[in-house]
Order: sequence, then C-alpha cells, then structure tokens
Amino acid sequence: MRRLKAAAVHMTFLGLLVAALFFLSLGPPVAESDRTRVVITDADIAHVRAKWMRTWNRPPTAEELQGALQRYLREEILYREALAKGLDRGDPTVKLALVRKLSMMASGLADQREISDQEIEAYFALRNERYRIPQRTSLRQVFVNRDQRGEGAEGHAREVLAALRERQPQPRELAAFGDPLMLDQSFTEATDQDLARSFGGPFVDAVTALVPGEWQGPVASGYGLHLVQVVDRKPSSLPEWQQVRERILEDMRYEARRAAEDQFFQEVASGYRVSYDESAAAVLTLEAEKE
Repeated sequence: MRRLKAAAVHMTFLGLLVAALFFLSLGPPVAESDRTRVVITDADIAHVRAKWMRTWNRPPTAEELQGALQRYLREEILYREALAKGLDRGDPTVKLALVRKLSMMASGLADQREISDQEIEAYFALRNERYRIPQRTSLRQVFVNRDQRGEGAEGHAREVLAALRERQPQPRELAAFGDPLMLDQSFTEATDQDLARSFGGPFVDAVTALVPGEWQGPVASGYGLHLVQVVDRKPSSLPEWQQVRERILEDMRYEARRAAEDQFFQEVASGYRVSYDESAAAVLTLEAEKE
C-alpha cells in the first residue's frame, strides 16, 4: 500500500512539474513588432539539414541546403502571416493538431521517469486479471452439412464419428470424411475468442466440455454439425509478473501520460471562466440527470 501511495504522489508531482515547465517554456508574450522579424540561426540550419538527410539518406549539397533553407524560411513567413490573419481559428484540423501537440508536451516527462520493479509488481498485483493467459485449445473437426444431408444429417454424423474412431485418420486425411467447409480442419492453441470467431459461442461452450483425446460429437454450429477431437487443452492461467513485464510497463506509462495530461488540463482550466447559454445549459443538465 505504501508503494501505491508513493506512486500516486509521484504522478501528482509529475503533473505539476509538467505544467510548470510548459508555462516557463512559453516565455514572455511576443510583441507585435517582433512578429515580422525572422532570425535564422545555426539551429535552424541544423534542423533543415537533418530533415533533408532523413528524407534522402545523404547530406545535402550546398545548393540543395540553400534551397531547403529558402523553403523553410518561406514556410515560417507564411505560417506567421496565417496566424496573424487568424486562419488557424475555427479550423478543426489545426485545432486537433495543436491540442495533440500541447497534450504531448504535457505528457512528455511521464515517459522519462524510471519505473522500479517494485512499482511494476505492485501494479500487477492490483490488476493481474488484465494479464490472464486465456485458455487455448488444439482440435480437429470434420463437418457434416445439414442442408445437404437433410433429415439424415444426424445419422450420417454418427456414422462418420464411428469411422473416425475406428480409423484414427491423420490431419491430412480428414477431408475425405466430411463435407466441404471453408474453415480449417485443424486448430492449434486457439483461444476461445478465436474459435468463437470461426464457429460461434455455442460451439465453444460445447467443445470446452469435451474430454481431450477421443473423437466426439456431433457438436452444432451455425454451419451445421461437427465431429470434434480435442487434441490438447491448456487452461487459463495467471502469468508471473516478470513474464508480462513489458506489457505492464506500457500500461503504466500510458496511465502516467493520461494522468499528466489531466493534471496539466486542470492547471490550465483553472485560469479560464466558462459560461453556457440556455441551450448548452439544458443539455448539460440533462446529461447530469442521466448520470
């Protein structure tokens, strides 16, 4: 519990740190007279050169660097002019891009913090069901088409079942025992979800009750009837946290980024005053009543 409390304190501190660094990075407001002054520095040249090398996998020539720098300058001037004319306002694409960039700035430091094994283990202990290894079944199936066999489908299925038990065919021989079906006849370590996607939920429920080893059935699906041999079944289990360490780290970092973004938003939102007209207020009141 102490570890969890410590993690929560770290998350809160991280969010506050991100917000502080962001506002410090903004610097003082830019005067209107500075808007038309563009200064190209060594850093800009290095940026243009690096971008060229990422695109063409080679350094630019002097002429190519000059041309790229002129394009960079052109983009900067047009960008500033577009902002001055307010062309970014009301544009959903620009709005989304700026929101994403601001969110990335707010959450950036979350990925830089080292997460200890003790924190990972504590996180796993509280959420281990999220990492449960699903049941996996290896089986073979032979299909009997009800539409094709009509009223004799059940009887035909029993005859095929007897033949399968007697001959114990190899997987490559199964096609000779059943009717055509555009599904595999052998499945190896398929999860319940995999089988349900192919045959439907009722089929999975029936197969789960079958004892591995012998040919059994018929088992019904939306297609018709199946004779089934469960070759092997690996029951669901919980892994050790070390086995899923990378997945846990990914989840922890995602939650840390979200927490940092939320903390940053709360800090920023406290400086805004929001009001609603009657229509908006009515909508929000309705949503509140639903909750």
